[in-house]
Amino acid sequence: MVLPERAVLLSIRPGHANNILAGSKTVELRRMGPRVKAGDLALIYVTRPISAVVARFTVAGVVSGHPRWLWPTVRDRVGLDRPQYDDYYSGATKATAIFLADVRELPEPVPLIDLEEAIPGFRPPQSFRYVSVCDLGARILAAVGA
Repeated sequence: MVLPERAVLLSIRPGHANNILAGSKTVELRRMGPRVKAGDLALIYVTRPISAVVARFTVAGVVSGHPRWLWPTVRDRVGLDRPQYDDYYSGATKATAIFLADVRELPEPVPLIDLEEAIPGFRPPQSFRYVSVCDLGARILAAVGA
């Protein structure tokens, strides 16, 4: 397997991450989307109280547009009802939907402390950040299956 140079690390709340792992959420929404394209590697970092990378997925595609325009495309795939969706995008003129493929839960979560050891100065992102795959270290790469 050829390793990508980078991956996007997405911070996701525990409830949404559980829905992704259960397969009921197949689209991740962002007010400000990362620069990703189909085929890119993404890591799911679950926020507190978990504070660990728990899964990986392949970006199947990305769609951006006005929130009103995007809703019909994603409504059955985001794990939100319309009022929750409208609340999330309140005041926004752009919405980004990241379509997930090949979601794989890690055999063992990679805790925050391991990420901090592998990447000096690492801090979990509020939304997303890019990570150099070679900076992750062999143990973390093995855990994420990259």
